[in-house]
Amino acid sequence: MLSIDEKTAIAARSRRYPGRPAAPGKAARQEFEYRRHGTASLVAALDVTSGEVLTEVIARNDAATFTAFP
Repeated sequence: MLSIDEKTAIAARSRRYPGRPAAPGKAARQEFEYRRHGTASLVAALDVTSGEVLTEVIARNDAATFTAFP
């Protein structure tokens, strides 16, 4: 049995500056600025009997692409 979902327009981004690790008496710091690298659409399925996750990045988000997945 598969449980299928789609996530469209996922923002591909990365932090502009690296974060600073925690030090004695100080918390770790994470920079808030990021660079955008476009978007991606992803279809994923979970096989609930085995726990296997199947994923595929799709070029078009339409019914034909969704139904053709696994």
